[in-house]
Amino acid sequence: AGPWSPVTATLDITIFPPWWQRAWARLLYVVVAVGLALLAYRLIVIRERNRMALEIERSEARQLVELDQFKSRFFANISHEFRTPLTLISGPLQRLIEKATEEDRDTLLRAQRNAKRLGRLIEQLLALSRLEAGRLPVNWEHRDLVPLVRGLAANFSTPAQEREIDYEVDVPDTDFVVWFDADLLDKILLNLLSNAFKFTPDGGRVRLVMRVLDDVDIVPVPQPSGSEEAPRTAAARTVRVDLSNTGSSISPEQRDAIFERDRQVDPGDASAGSGIGLALVSELVTMMTGQVLLESDPKAGTTFTVTLPFFVEAPIPQAESVSPEEELEVAPPLTVPDDASGGIHADAPASEDEDESTAPGRPRLLVVEDHACLLYTSPSPRDHS
Repeated sequence: AGPWSPVTATLDITIFPPWWQRAWARLLYVVVAVGLALLAYRLIVIRERNRMALEIERSEARQLVELDQFKSRFFANISHEFRTPLTLISGPLQRLIEKATEEDRDTLLRAQRNAKRLGRLIEQLLALSRLEAGRLPVNWEHRDLVPLVRGLAANFSTPAQEREIDYEVDVPDTDFVVWFDADLLDKILLNLLSNAFKFTPDGGRVRLVMRVLDDVDIVPVPQPSGSEEAPRTAAARTVRVDLSNTGSSISPEQRDAIFERDRQVDPGDASAGSGIGLALVSELVTMMTGQVLLESDPKAGTTFTVTLPFFVEAPIPQAESVSPEEELEVAPPLTVPDDASGGIHADAPASEDEDESTAPGRPRLLVVEDHACLLYTSPSPRDHS
């Protein structure tokens, strides 16, 4: 090796840090961290807000259910309370009608019609409360539908004559023995007929047409909404009932709302009623897996069309059904303690009527009632002899 050169060469090398350690990267880390913190905070706030909103919604739903149950119990209780004074009015009123002169008979008959109307309103309130609670039973009967419909329609023959309304009833002449609930059908048809006559002017027209369709379908068996029984199906034929009347028409805007509770076509009309009749019809028809439709025209009038399935085979085990032809089973005699407070004593002296009504071979009826006044409205034993 030779001598070292007096001139020294230098090379400056600068090593930059990697990109993830640079200032802008560190600034980005801070921004991302702050952003994630804000996002987490926002998510927590949203979750808590949703939780509180869900809790409030559940609380409101519980309050609505409780309020609905309270309303149903109130209507049921108040309806039962109305029944007692109504019975106290109707019983003596019927006796007065039987003994009244021609001059007083019309006034008493008018009072009786209004008492029956009040009774129907009470039954509607009870039916609605039972529907809401899911406790409205379906009592199946095996009977002829045609005479039942004809009999229900005949209830309005007298009002039709008094108001000179052209009342036409067109039902089949042949028998149609099927399974159905006569009480529910009674409520549906009577409410529709009452509504038709209510809004038909004097001299107008009301027409009821019943038709039985030929097809036999397998349809679900109606059950109360709260029923825990397994769903059933059975063969049924469809019956269509068209009820039309002349008079005021229903606008398209009101047709959907007319089946809602407490809704009236003309709230200012004093004869418009309580607004629960058609709502009850709609809910009963829905429960019976049927359909109710409405058509209204200013010239032709209004037509309600109800289609309901009527079962040609037993929809439930026949042991659970009720037949009007079944004989009543005589219950064994009841034994009433002599020391029953306010009760009937076995050693009480019997009146002549009691001696006559308890003659050998005649049935004995024991009436138990917590309202003493009702006992005075019952006919005497001789009235049933």
